[in-house]
Amino acid sequence: EAATSIRRALGVARAMHNAPCLGMALLALANLRIAQARALPQKHLDTRTRLLAHARQDIQRALTLPGLEAETHTRSLLTLTEIASLLEETDAAKTLAQQTIEEAQRYELVSVEQAARKLL
Repeated sequence: EAATSIRRALGVARAMHNAPCLGMALLALANLRIAQARALPQKHLDTRTRLLAHARQDIQRALTLPGLEAETHTRSLLTLTEIASLLEETDAAKTLAQQTIEEAQRYELVSVEQAARKLL
């Protein structure tokens, strides 16, 4: 059901040429893919890696959208940090976590800051 709703949101946002909504839909899609990857047993490493790679592409697309809201941008950075962590890209995850914390502090997004600190 989540995938269907996300697909619908992506279609509507694209049809309306609404970058902020498109960014939120791409963020939701990336988070869905992360949840799917986490749910897979370790023996499905190829599928898990593929899902995380697609999630990364979704987030990178969202981050390039003009007019992306600050909260969506910061949450996208958090999701990118989580992807790097799941892929065991330690240095990248640390750098992204620091960047996320700084941005979350700037925009007073306490829950995002706390989540980024946990990933550190």
